[in-house]
Amino acid sequence: MLVGTDDGAALLGKEGPTRIPGTEARRIKAMAMDRGGTLWMVSTIGPALWLRPGQTRATVPALGELGSGLNSVMEDSKGQLWLGHSRFGLLQWDPVAGRLRQEVGPDIAQTQHLGAFSIEEDAQGRLWVGTTAGLLVRGPEGRWRLFTDRDGLRPNIVRGLAFLPDGSAWIHYQEPQGLTRVR
Repeated sequence: MLVGTDDGAALLGKEGPTRIPGTEARRIKAMAMDRGGTLWMVSTIGPALWLRPGQTRATVPALGELGSGLNSVMEDSKGQLWLGHSRFGLLQWDPVAGRLRQEVGPDIAQTQHLGAFSIEEDAQGRLWVGTTAGLLVRGPEGRWRLFTDRDGLRPNIVRGLAFLPDGSAWIHYQEPQGLTRVR
């Protein structure tokens, strides 16, 4: 099991935790292992880290401004890596170019900044992203739609969601103002 803390990341085994070298004194907010075997570690207060296959020490990838201030990271069922940025919205890793590209930015919400938090995939392959402007959902055709309080959500930051076996989802907010169930 991998564990992210306010003081780095560790592998948790039978003998206890073993720190991942290169993560010391770094807050690790989220982690994901991609299909190529790279462990991605992100933090809103610093640059992303990765541990590439065959390496023993985590390093800072050359991702530029988009590589710092990340809230979340996940790999979808198609093997695409998605990252939620604290200001630039939803990013996607382009492994061929070796860079991050913006998939959905602040313009969808007509704001200066768009924070993207939890990224989840449902059984139909749709992506759902909690943001500072509401809930982003990518339909099967690849188009994004932003759901807000005008669509029945609470007028708060959507921090995340969880899917139930029946296909419905529970959405939670930054402020403790209840949950919203989506079917």
